[in-house]
Formats: sequence, C-alpha cells, structure tokens
Amino acid sequence: MKIGFTLGLSKGGPSIFMDRLKKSLKKISFTKISYFFDPSIDVSIFANRVRNPWKKPYVMRVDGMHHGSHMSIKEKREKNNPIIEGINESIGIIYQSKYNKFLINKFFDINESIPSTIINNGINLTEYNKKGKNLRKKLGIKREDLVFISSASWRPHKRLDSIIKLFLKFKKKYKKKTYLIILGNVKTNKYNNLSKNVILTGKVNNIDLPNWYRTGDIFIFLSLIDNCPNTVIEALASNLPVLCTNLGGTKELIELTKGGIVSNADRTFNLKKINLNNPPLPNGKRIFKDLLRIVKLRKKISKEMNLNEININQVSKHYYNFLKKII
Repeated sequence: MKIGFTLGLSKGGPSIFMDRLKKSLKKISFTKISYFFDPSIDVSIFANRVRNPWKKPYVMRVDGMHHGSHMSIKEKREKNNPIIEGINESIGIIYQSKYNKFLINKFFDINESIPSTIINNGINLTEYNKKGKNLRKKLGIKREDLVFISSASWRPHKRLDSIIKLFLKFKKKYKKKTYLIILGNVKTNKYNNLSKNVILTGKVNNIDLPNWYRTGDIFIFLSLIDNCPNTVIEALASNLPVLCTNLGGTKELIELTKGGIVSNADRTFNLKKINLNNPPLPNGKRIFKDLLRIVKLRKKISKEMNLNEININQVSKHYYNFLKKII
C-alpha cells in the first residue's frame, strides 16, 4: 500500500502529528510513503485540506472546524466549506476523539455511508519520556522544588490567565518553593512583571521540548475545547500527570491513559454562540481543589499511567488497519 501525504510545510498541530504518523507508518511492512502529487499512490491521508490532483481515494483525518460568535458567518463559511467538502468526498473519516466527532456532526451534514473511526493522536515514546536531560540546574531549580508546566499555541481560549491565576493562588499557600513554566510564544506584555517563579520560555524548538517537559512535575492544561491536543500527549509521554477541565476531547486522553485529573470546572455552553476570544472562566474553587489533589497524587498517577494508546507506533497500526479495511 502506497500512502500519500501533503508536504507538511506548516508548523501547526495537524502538521506536527501528520509528520509523526508518516514516520511511523513508514516502518510498517507492506506500506510505502509518498506524497499527494505521486500518481502511483493507492490512497492519501489529508488533515482538513485536500490536495488531490490525480483524483485518488483518500481518507480525511478531521482536525476541527471553525465556530463561535467571534467569527462572521462569511468567515466561518469560507473556512469550513473546504473541510466539509473534503469529508464528504472521502472514502473514510478519522476523528481524533469522541468530542471531535460530536463537534463535526453537530455543525455539518456528514454522509453517514462513509466509513469512520476514532483514533487519537500519538507520539514517539523513545523521544518523549521521563528519562534524560532536564533543565532544572540551568534554571536554578532544585530537585525538591515543585514545577508546573503548561504549553500551547497561546490564544484566548487556551486560558493562560486562568493558569497563572491558579498557580499564584497555589504558590501563596504552598510551603515549599514552586515554579510555573509557560512554553510557547505569549503575544502580550502584560505578564512581564509577574513573579520570578513564573518562567516564560517563548518559542521552543521541537527538538528541545522533551527537556522542558522533563523539568516539570505536573502539567496544567485549561484550554476550553480542544479536540486532541498534541501538547497534552507530549506531557503524558513525559510522564507528567495532567490537570485539565471537563469539556472537549482532552479529558478522553486523561481517561485513556489514566494520566491525571479531569476537573469539573466548566459548564456546558452554546457552541454556536461561544466567543473563543473571550471564553468563560473555569470554576476557581473547583479547579484549585483539584490542583491540590493532583499535587498530592502526582507520584501515584505517574506510576500507574498507561501510555500504550498514545504510542505513535500503536496509533499508526490503527490507521493502517482502517486503511486496509476500506480500500
């Protein structure tokens, strides 16, 4: 089976995962990896945007869609139409999570005759793991200090303000020294005068990310409605217990891996009316209570994690089996 991919020139979440998938599928017997413009491919895998000059059969790996009151109807139509057309002309649909499937089917009329499955994202566990170099010594952080990590492509619905507020509240009550490390670009100056215990790294090269994750003890992810975030998978692979809230697909990763605590800190809302540029805040008391709980249970959670289903080699087998079934 020769499988076509796009070139993966962008650096966003879908491209990062598709690159990981491509490398893993290459290791499977009876598969060859090529690109969408190769006329000899048997099938392609696309992530939202379809490039199919030879009209070959393809599977659509659905990343997400555009919705909310912060976008105009015209903007949503322009961005979503290529996605829905790509889905309905595919020979198979791969959703990242149950939430991902719910979201797409809520907004779009999907052809029910198209075979579909749910396969979460994955990662190379030899690259991301708890063993290896960390940056504590370089940062002046002692071994016994408690370190929280958070990472995202920081947009309003990722709720960085809520993460920092949660940490500062915890820091006041925690007797030992504690830090919060924020990975990724933060496009604002309002955090410049924070406590020195809040470390803003700016953009981090992918090759350096495992060292940063290994510097932490706990991962905090309060994004409102992600489908299957790569950053959470990276944290889990690094054996970091994850604290997240209860909406979106993130909680499915935590349940799948037994890798953290899902805080019931968010209320459901109208998906069509939500303003992701001004998202609702999580319940502060609830999330703080669960933060205290994950601090107490962090070693137990780390020890009992099951990372098999986020192993990219296992994920690529699921992809291969689905492809083999439908072509």
